[in-house]
Amino acid sequence: MDMGIQVLVQIRIPQGNAQLSQRREALQNFLKCYNLKTAVWSAAKVWDGIPTATLKNAWNNLWPATIFYEDEENVDTDFKGFQI
Repeated sequence: MDMGIQVLVQIRIPQGNAQLSQRREALQNFLKCYNLKTAVWSAAKVWDGIPTATLKNAWNNLWPATIFYEDEENVDTDFKGFQI
């Protein structure tokens, strides 16, 4: 995973959890309310907050041969397979 994505995720998850814990009176109440569903929604919220440019950068670092097109009318978006 690209360092930019890791940094954003590491910053945003504690922020979200801190907000949840501030709404609870005690740690036990917080833990009773924090379940798998909350964890999945928290992760989804973090991913929604990651800018597209960061994801494009990560993929470009992992696979430099890929080219990302912006939404243009003249670009054929039908997938025709991988070419290496």
